[in-house]
Amino acid sequence: MKSSLNDPQVTEILDALYADAAKSDALTRNTVRGSDAAGKTEADFYKAARKSYMAVGRDFGNLLYSLARSSKAKTVVEFGTSFGISTIFLASAIRDNGSGKVITTEFERRHVGGDLNHGERGKAHELTLHH
Repeated sequence: MKSSLNDPQVTEILDALYADAAKSDALTRNTVRGSDAAGKTEADFYKAARKSYMAVGRDFGNLLYSLARSSKAKTVVEFGTSFGISTIFLASAIRDNGSGKVITTEFERRHVGGDLNHGERGKAHELTLHH
């Protein structure tokens, strides 16, 4: 079975996002730990941590892909796309199923748009964003 996850553009995007997440998340964790946010309200914690990717790992991404593929999903709804890593796994499954769409939400408005497009590389999944 051919997988869009093996497409060089998809691999490049995922590799870049995981590398950035590894750097960014370590810095963000240290910032959050060093701030008063950890001991305040839940909203304060998430406000301090909003720059973090909080990305699904590759194994979990592959599980998402496998679940969407094996169920022959044509529509997937995702809550909390963040920087789009899980969305790429889901979109790959939908593409490999023949057609469909991924509907995703994101609380942090700054994540919507530029980050999900991933520049020219974002064309690998032909993303359409509705604001």
